[in-house]
Amino acid sequence: MLHPILLLKYNGETNPYNFDTGAKETILSKSFYDKYRKTKLFQNIKPSIIETASAGGSIKYKQLDIPDISFGLSSDTINFLWHFLRYFKLSHSW
Repeated sequence: MLHPILLLKYNGETNPYNFDTGAKETILSKSFYDKYRKTKLFQNIKPSIIETASAGGSIKYKQLDIPDISFGLSSDTINFLWHFLRYFKLSHSW
């Protein structure tokens, strides 16, 4: 299975990001939150609690809904509108 990785620049740093070509939403990781949580991106965002479910059970997360964020790719800028950062797992049921 192919998992393309893009090297994107955010806040002056280049990091690898998994690129899911079939995704309908953008979800950033807890490690992204831990690294950048003190930046202005997160200053006025309140967490919400969401639950995802599938045949394997359900998981509740704290989630931040980020209205927009920009990443650099080569000499271009990519703007993402309304994506999510799930940063803390609250529960998991099978």
